[in-house]
Amino acid sequence: GKEGRPLEEIKADPTLVEPFAYSLCDYLHRTLGENLSAAGWCICTTPRRRHKTGFHFSTAICEVAAKELGIPFYPDAIESHSRDRFHPDFTLVKNPTEPNVILYDDILTTGLTMRDSRQLLLDNGHIVLPIVAINN
Repeated sequence: GKEGRPLEEIKADPTLVEPFAYSLCDYLHRTLGENLSAAGWCICTTPRRRHKTGFHFSTAICEVAAKELGIPFYPDAIESHSRDRFHPDFTLVKNPTEPNVILYDDILTTGLTMRDSRQLLLDNGHIVLPIVAINN
């Protein structure tokens, strides 16, 4: 925004990972409570499209959150075959064994990435809780 930090700057700052991760954990504890540990949850991110290697904000957040929550994290479970924002082409390459999936995305712009990632998980029999950190 005009007075805040640009989104790309936020996503490139590793010092912001823990505040985002702990905020995510707090939200999940308040939302799921006892069901979080008892009901077979895991966490995944939406697919990487622009940062296929190196530091990836969502992945770093989910790594910290998964450890804090005591649930599995499936990095790069969903793969993107293009960088196209309006016609995404995704594949589920690591199907979680847990029935319940927290699907995390750091920024929601069009909603298509979250929608299509969620649908892949639903098509594979999962219950999906979509979480977005920043609504652009």
